[in-house]
Amino acid sequence: MSSAPLLQTRGNDVIQQSNLYLSDEWMDTNYIGFFSNYNTAPGKRIALPTRVEPKVFFANERTFLSWLNFTVILGSLAIGLLNFGDKVGRISASLFTLLAMGTMVYALVTYHWRANAIRRRGSGPYDDRKVLSNALLARRQFVIDVIHPNRANVSKDELREQLSALYKVEKDQVSVFGFRTQYGGGKSTGFGLVYNSVADAKKFEPTYRLVRYGLATKVEKAARQQRKQKKNRGKKIFGTERKAAKKAAKRAQD
Repeated sequence: MSSAPLLQTRGNDVIQQSNLYLSDEWMDTNYIGFFSNYNTAPGKRIALPTRVEPKVFFANERTFLSWLNFTVILGSLAIGLLNFGDKVGRISASLFTLLAMGTMVYALVTYHWRANAIRRRGSGPYDDRKVLSNALLARRQFVIDVIHPNRANVSKDELREQLSALYKVEKDQVSVFGFRTQYGGGKSTGFGLVYNSVADAKKFEPTYRLVRYGLATKVEKAARQQRKQKKNRGKKIFGTERKAAKKAAKRAQD
């Protein structure tokens, strides 16, 4: 019997120690395969086997079936346009047919790519990350993946500075929000907006984010409970007493 432990220490990364011992012959044939599923995440000291839930495979299949449903709808439209018999109908049917075939090929390729990534236990992400240009709101919008293995999180102000340098715009044109840190830390995902100008940012951004960025002033007002109490007290005064109360309040303001 060999004195080699089942899980050994690899460099400075402490994996796990065990009191189980195996023969030299077994270790020579199965040692490498046994450790093939143990991957240490960035910034983590303990390596654990990556587990993929069955629902991940089912979600990938549901997405593929949804794309196929969309291609069937496009194909049905193409067949319906062919029944018109005129030139415009045939051209439209040809375009819809090409679009349906292209969508089907894209769905098939994406399905196999995601299935292979899940089977290899890749770190993801398995979805498409794109930058969309929203002309109606005068901005570009996208999803941000922030990798921070040695930090608890990254400040939004720092992210805005990096995005402004990346897109060569002013810092006030950039807005980030909705960040969620994945379980275990090391990676956060959120949303980012880059407006065409500062005026567009002031026009379309919510007021609370403008106040946070220093582009608007916060409206100071009494608490909701105090406003309700003041309104209810005013309801209890009638006739000449109400006029007298208004005059007294006006004198107090002067």
